[in-house]
Amino acid sequence: MKKLLAMLLAAAMTIGTASVALADDTGLFELNGTRYDTLQEAVNKAGEGDTIKLLETTDGSGVKVESGKNFTIDFGGNTYTITGGTVGSSGTETNGFQLLRGSNVTMRNGTVMAGNYEKLKILIQNYSDLTLENVTLDARNDPQCQYVVSNNFGSLNVIGNTSIYARAGEKAFDVYYWPSNGYGDGVTVTIDTTGEIVGDVEYGSDGSGTANVAEKAKLKVENGKIDGAISTYGLGTDNKTGINVTGGLFTDASWNNDEYTENAEVIAELKNDGETEAFHIGGTGDVIDATNYDAVEVTKAKDGTVKVVGEDVAVENGTDKALTVNGANVPVDGEVVVNRAPREDNGGDYFGNEKWAKVKREIAAAEEGDTIEMSATGLPWFPSSAARALKGKDVTLEVRKNGVTYSINGLKIGSIDKIWYEFDQIETELLTVEAE
Repeated sequence: MKKLLAMLLAAAMTIGTASVALADDTGLFELNGTRYDTLQEAVNKAGEGDTIKLLETTDGSGVKVESGKNFTIDFGGNTYTITGGTVGSSGTETNGFQLLRGSNVTMRNGTVMAGNYEKLKILIQNYSDLTLENVTLDARNDPQCQYVVSNNFGSLNVIGNTSIYARAGEKAFDVYYWPSNGYGDGVTVTIDTTGEIVGDVEYGSDGSGTANVAEKAKLKVENGKIDGAISTYGLGTDNKTGINVTGGLFTDASWNNDEYTENAEVIAELKNDGETEAFHIGGTGDVIDATNYDAVEVTKAKDGTVKVVGEDVAVENGTDKALTVNGANVPVDGEVVVNRAPREDNGGDYFGNEKWAKVKREIAAAEEGDTIEMSATGLPWFPSSAARALKGKDVTLEVRKNGVTYSINGLKIGSIDKIWYEFDQIETELLTVEAE
């Protein structure tokens, strides 16, 4: 009898162990070799410097990160969609993520999406030190979501190829100084991305009468395309802001503000048919990419020198002194037509404009079913002008670069919404038409 009981007990323990192992194998959130069914469970267990990995695209509830945490969420190229169970302070549970002060959180390599959930007003409510690296935050499909990232304290660093998308008329992010609620140390947001930010931006404070808003609320824009306006409110008695724009491409004139761009070295208006469509703000060494424009007016050039890339682009000197454009001297109110990319000191065509022009001529002459081969050695990106020449044609362009061949068929090219594409973005961001 004792032997039988021992056997039954051993069998029960084996079954119990097997079921635990099975549960561990089914969760989609992996932390230190253990799988969890929800992201919140994994976040609760994460220790100092840990990394949580999302193994497959999935949806789930909102996530609250308590104070004192330090971890990374690696989405592994997958998408996490908030479809319910929003989080937040008692009575205001309207956040997809609530990241509390004193924590250090990194999100990288994937997409966080706002599902169409009636209580979701803010995709990420940030009081922590948050880094977004190679991440897409997308709230375009949620009519309730008013802010993609709301920053009340701590810091936000947008780096790598990170993009933020708000629904039309809503806010991509804000910078909010909130001393009256105990967040007197302030907030800093830094944008340095090769991605894009679509949506408006707010900068302000709780209006509690403080005169140091400019010191406590910092917005630094160093790189990125921003498609949306910036607005301010609740400034201090000096009416100053802590907004510092030194680089980027902007579609709204509100960013071209003398106070914001004081430290920028070059400012230029990008035009089509006489209408300004975007503003290039950057450093002296940056190239003004006018590929999609017919004219450029340079309004600021700190050292009197700029580089412009484009085809048949009229570059006007709108500064108050002589200007050098791609090595050509342009007097005040004068202009020069740019027909090629600027050259490096070695005389090489830096952006390969001549090579891409040749490829476009070959595309125009190609017949259905043809394949065109080219080497992209030394070329930094794939231009949208080549994509537009190819789009809609059953012609394949095979581009070899660094031992990799990128195959681009014109029938697979979808929306062309960038000036240029990194080569490793071609498959995911350009070839988006499903085969019939």
